[in-house]
Amino acid sequence: MKIKHIRKRQEFAKVLETGVKQRGKAISLYVLADQEAKSPHIGVIIPKSLAPLAVQRNYMRRLIYATFREQAVSQISGGALVAVKLIKNTKGEKKAALASVIREELKALLLKAGI
Repeated sequence: MKIKHIRKRQEFAKVLETGVKQRGKAISLYVLADQEAKSPHIGVIIPKSLAPLAVQRNYMRRLIYATFREQAVSQISGGALVAVKLIKNTKGEKKAALASVIREELKALLLKAGI
């Protein structure tokens, strides 16, 4: 199943305002069931103030998409809108350590959210 991305500001606002929030130490997960969508949609929010380098932001975004694809796609039967927001400052963090923290936390939050 193919994952589609949330790109519009209105879709992000809808998920952040009405979705169910699961909060971890490094990321927050917002999930909103969508009956109209046939496949899951995911959006990632990484503020520049928390990850100042574009290389870091892009790496984390790819990591989140890959983890979501591995974990959730096989388990989601219908459509869902999912937004993942970084809440931990990554300045000075090592790439491998940050990747393992984000991957494990996203898996735990997806299970907690029922995805």
